[in-house]
Order: sequence, then structure tokens, then C-alpha cells
Amino acid sequence: MAKRTSRKSRGIVITDLIALVLVILTFVGVFFVVYQHQSTQEALAKEGVVIHIEAKQWAFSPDEIVVKKGQKVTLVITSRDVTHGFMLSAFDINEVINPGSEVIVTFIPDKTGTFEFRCSVYCGEPWPGSGMGHWVMRGYLKVIEG
Repeated sequence: MAKRTSRKSRGIVITDLIALVLVILTFVGVFFVVYQHQSTQEALAKEGVVIHIEAKQWAFSPDEIVVKKGQKVTLVITSRDVTHGFMLSAFDINEVINPGSEVIVTFIPDKTGTFEFRCSVYCGEPWPGSGMGHWVMRGYLKVIEG
């Protein structure tokens, strides 16, 4: 004698299958996004050096960077807290970094030396008139012979 399944049982099975398909599609989507980001970073790295810089009140991390003259340099700059600027005058770079966004700057250093970069968007002070905070937010790019 054949077993009969009720409509209720079939409804639960269909609902479970739909939920399973949605979970699988979510994982595939997340994997795709992560893979695309890694692929982009790997492609940039093959062409030169990729350096991640985080701006936060009142410092850059890292605040000292060493690269080779003639080497393609890609800076991936983010802000942890407020809007900051990233100015590296020696190479005509001046960008605004908003919190939660990523700014990618690529350049090829054509001269050796130590060059200052600094925050070019006022980002505050620990206490007014202190001369601290934004005014001392800087770092150094050292370009050595390749």
C-alpha cells in the first residue's frame, strides 16, 4: 500500500527547500563579492606594491612607508572615524577620504627622498587651541633606489 503525504507535509518540505536555496544563494553571493575584491587586490599587487593606509583622529597607520623609485605604488586609503584628507604634495596627490569609503591612488615615484604626507581636511583637535590633533596628523613616504 502506498504512503500518502498530507498537503501540510508537502508545504513544509517546499518551504524548507526554498529556505535552503536562499541560504545557498546568499553564500554564493558573499563568496563572489569577496573573491572579486581579492582578485582586484591581487591584480594590483602583481603590477607593483599595494599599501593600505588607515586615517583616524589624529594619525595615519602606517605613518612611515618605504617604496622603490620607479615601482608602481597603489595606496588604498580608508577612514575609521571622520572625513580626512591625504595630501602627498611631492607627487601631486590630494584626496578626501570619507568614513566607510575606500580611496585608491596609484602613482610611480620618480624621485628618491623622504616626503611628508598629511591630512588636508580639518579633522578636529583634542581640545580647542591646542595645536594638536589635525595639525600633527602626518606621515612619511621614503622612496629608495630600485
